[in-house]
Amino acid sequence: MVEASLRQKGEDIPETESGVFVGHGGIPGEGPYVSIWLTVVQGTVQDVRCRCNGCPSALQVTDRCSLVMRGRSMAAIRQLNRVDIELIAGKLPDGKEYYYDLARTAMENLRREEVN
Repeated sequence: MVEASLRQKGEDIPETESGVFVGHGGIPGEGPYVSIWLTVVQGTVQDVRCRCNGCPSALQVTDRCSLVMRGRSMAAIRQLNRVDIELIAGKLPDGKEYYYDLARTAMENLRREEVN
């Protein structure tokens, strides 16, 4: 809730976030999807793990995005838009452009993973 209110006000999200964050674009196991796990220490991404449905286009997007996310702040990752992802990932075959949107959705949906 705090994050949403900060976004509405146009303020930066505090850089003190730490933990494991996970976000999904699409539904894992039910067609095309992109899932992202970030290990964050004091607002900076230390490690990135991605999973997708195995399509070469999905692999291209997740691989290249993971290289860019490592070492960045959570605030910087949350500001990436589709155009940024297209530039990062490179050209995809016609009809596979939806993977840009799935990656963006996964980034938008990043939430702290609750450890049981």
